[in-house]
Amino acid sequence: MPAANLQFEMERRVILFSKNTTLPDLNLLGYDGNPNNADPDNSDGEFLIFNCPMGTWFQQSNGDLWYKQQSPNQWTITASGTVDNAARLSLTKELAEDIEQYRMVSLTDANSVVKADKDTLPEVDGILIEAGLTGEERLLITYGIVFNGGFDYPVRKKLYLGNDGTITDDFPTSGNLTVIGRGLGLGAIFVDIQPTEEL
Repeated sequence: MPAANLQFEMERRVILFSKNTTLPDLNLLGYDGNPNNADPDNSDGEFLIFNCPMGTWFQQSNGDLWYKQQSPNQWTITASGTVDNAARLSLTKELAEDIEQYRMVSLTDANSVVKADKDTLPEVDGILIEAGLTGEERLLITYGIVFNGGFDYPVRKKLYLGNDGTITDDFPTSGNLTVIGRGLGLGAIFVDIQPTEEL
């Protein structure tokens, strides 16, 4: 293969590390924790995680998939593979206001979210999993199963965006209609956000 073509292939390749990645000395990378906590002085594997280029991926053995967003060592979780978070897609975003747990949120730009509202901000991008204060980063689920003992919606019943980021199974009669998913009975909902319709 000509050198120019090889260079193209190298530049477009995906770099994916895991604890089982083989290092140049034939040892395994070994590290299996949150890549944001990697200490370059601890081991060769953590040194590699800390110093790898932006755009690198890292997958933990529990299925959590991370993407290196900034140097020297800022990673964002893109998918969660743990049992209680299975079958869902997630993002980490900064809160542009104080937001309570399990509120539906809307992106204000590429990096931050506020509470969605059926009357004033009906476009929904996800559900916040943990309460947070303005400026803090929090995980939001954009699709899939969300577990919460407080959920008690009938199985397969459509769920809608209410006011102030709340979830309701009452069909809205004013404002906007945003279906955010469906009930799964006691303890869970399935998030499947649909396009907003004006009422």
